[in-house]
Amino acid sequence: MAPNIQVTGPGLSDLLGGKADLASVIRPVAGTQNLSYLPRGDIPPNPSELLMHPRFAQLLKVVADQYDIVIVDTPPILAVTDAALVAAHAGSNLLVTRFGVNQAREIALTVQRFEQNGVPVKGAIFNAVEKRATGYYSYGYYDYRPADARA
Repeated sequence: MAPNIQVTGPGLSDLLGGKADLASVIRPVAGTQNLSYLPRGDIPPNPSELLMHPRFAQLLKVVADQYDIVIVDTPPILAVTDAALVAAHAGSNLLVTRFGVNQAREIALTVQRFEQNGVPVKGAIFNAVEKRATGYYSYGYYDYRPADARA
C-alpha cells in the first residue's frame, strides 16, 4: 500500500518566497517512521528564479543537517531548466527513466544537457523494466542479463 501523501497547501514555493517557514511545510508521511516530505506548494510565476535564490541553497544545507538522506525530485531537464538548477546543489544526481517511454537518444540528450550545465550524472534508475520470456531484461539498445548468462 502506498503511503498517504498530501500535496496541497503550503510548500517549497511558499518557503522560498518567504511566505512560510520550514517547520510549517515539512510533513511526515503517514504510516511510516522517520520519513518526511516537502510538497511543491503553489505553482509560482517564476519557479526558476526561486530555485536560483540563495534561500534554496540555504534550505538544502539546513535539511542536509537534519536528515540522513535528502531526495529532490525535479521535472525533466528537457522540459524546463529546474532540474539543472537543483542538480547544481546536489551531492549526487541520478536520472529516472521509464521502460518503453524514454528512448535511448532522449536519455543521451538528457545526460548531455546536464553535462553542459556542469552537472555530473552518477547513474540511472530504470522504472517498469519488463522481463521478457527469454529471461532477459531489455531497454532500448541495452540488455540486462542474469550474471550466469553473460558468458
